[in-house]
Amino acid sequence: EVAAIGCVAGRRSKTISAVQFQALVHWIARHKGITFSECIAKLCNHHPSQRTRLENYFAQFAHGSSRGFMTVYEFTRFCKTFGLFKVKLGRFVEGDVQFLFAVGGEGKAVDLEGFRRLLSQVANRLDMTTQALMHFLGEKDAERTYTGLDEKPGSGENNVPRRGALIVR
Repeated sequence: EVAAIGCVAGRRSKTISAVQFQALVHWIARHKGITFSECIAKLCNHHPSQRTRLENYFAQFAHGSSRGFMTVYEFTRFCKTFGLFKVKLGRFVEGDVQFLFAVGGEGKAVDLEGFRRLLSQVANRLDMTTQALMHFLGEKDAERTYTGLDEKPGSGENNVPRRGALIVR
């Protein structure tokens, strides 16, 4: 889950300098009412019990018919929510999801590892690296968080407020 999204003044590339990062961490610390050291400790001390971003996506969308598994329908909804069908028009469409499940030998539903394999196949279809796809998903998740809306299961519309995200602008 996104804890902070920062927009850094003077940023011209996809990276920030050490000075910009330090300024951002100082701002977050002040905003949260904690010291700079406490903020750094929270950033560095990732407990194994905390779920990764990918695990959060999986948990958020794989909850319908099979507990612990994501169906073709749920993966299609995930792709639609994150705009994967619009990245390169015609390269990846809703009908391809069923094909990915069938060709990949995934069956009717996938677990978390199968979800990772499917995302890798989606990245290949979009002529992206898996890392670039993960970055794209992170940006889309940040946009969803910034607008404060999430997809309501089964509705296809963004109309459920998200909780617990701090947006730093």
